[in-house]
Amino acid sequence: MRSLGIVIGKSASGFAIIRCKDVPRLKARVFNKNNKKVGFVADIVGPVEEPFVLVKSNSKAGQELFVGD
Repeated sequence: MRSLGIVIGKSASGFAIIRCKDVPRLKARVFNKNNKKVGFVADIVGPVEEPFVLVKSNSKAGQELFVGD
């Protein structure tokens, strides 16, 4: 597993928003620090250099999430 980033907020539709440098693939499984699956990568938006990843999850702001390869 590798760090996806820290949740910076929630979108109006309920997705957790994370700014990342290493872009994951769509539908990649997302885990919390306890290695528990908490969601999946739903969309990638924003600038190519540092995009935002939208994760379908109930994670709260400040929580670090990880992506499984």
